[in-house]
Amino acid sequence: MSTPSSRAIKLSPSRFRRPDGLTKNEAFLWLMHGDPPEDGCWDWQHAKDRYGYGVFSLNGGRRMALAHRTSYEVFNGPIPPGANVLHSCDRPICVQPKHLSLGTKLQNMREAIARDRFPVGSRNGSAKLTEESVRWIRSCGLRQTTMARILGVSGATVCNALNRKSWKHVD
Repeated sequence: MSTPSSRAIKLSPSRFRRPDGLTKNEAFLWLMHGDPPEDGCWDWQHAKDRYGYGVFSLNGGRRMALAHRTSYEVFNGPIPPGANVLHSCDRPICVQPKHLSLGTKLQNMREAIARDRFPVGSRNGSAKLTEESVRWIRSCGLRQTTMARILGVSGATVCNALNRKSWKHVD
């Protein structure tokens, strides 16, 4: 389906420009046009932040609001101070109220790890070791400084892996 160029269409500013003075909840509803679907995700079709979460501006762009949090407030009620809004579908772009629930940052992190969404071990771009090198550290019996020198990492990195302060998922 092709769409005519914007030069060929005369847009009425009052019809396509978001009205001024809307509350956060009103602005969300104006942008989402209607009720969420019965099933499935309800994807945000507007701006996204660097993490993929939907965002929209308030007060002429001086403030930003997160779309999933606003959707929760509109359809489910207020969010207590310090609470996170978690996605059961694991899709930051989704604003489906049925997919949103309240939780803590710790719950969110645990869910991310359990659902394999969190880059653990060598999948983490900052990792200095691999699962294989951690197993070697834990089994070789050399001095920590010697292992650190061989692996080209700091003594603290070896110490943390050896004492399971890091790499807890490796047996």
